[in-house]
Amino acid sequence: MGLVSAALLIFAQSYLLVLIFVALPGIGVGIFTAADWAAAIDLVPDQPAPGLHRGLTNVATAGGDALATPSVGVALDLFGARAVFAMMGIFFLGSLALASVVRSCLRRAPGLLA
Repeated sequence: MGLVSAALLIFAQSYLLVLIFVALPGIGVGIFTAADWAAAIDLVPDQPAPGLHRGLTNVATAGGDALATPSVGVALDLFGARAVFAMMGIFFLGSLALASVVRSCLRRAPGLLA
């Protein structure tokens, strides 16, 4: 959903279309965040300190934001808003690729989520 909306945003010709298309990645990021935290909770090892693992997940999420923000700012300054939408699509595509790697790893270790 986010990847499609990023592609649509690149070619949006009016402010109204931008508003409509930008709602899609907002919904997509919300769904992703909920699924991400649900998966993180399922993957926490049975230890006395599960909060530590959830904290590491939060650091990873915030770290991704910290890396994306400056790169998008530079792209906006140098190339304009359409470059930001293109980068958004690239980041969604990268997430999709990494998710498929995680899925294949989980298939090879079926007892991991049990």
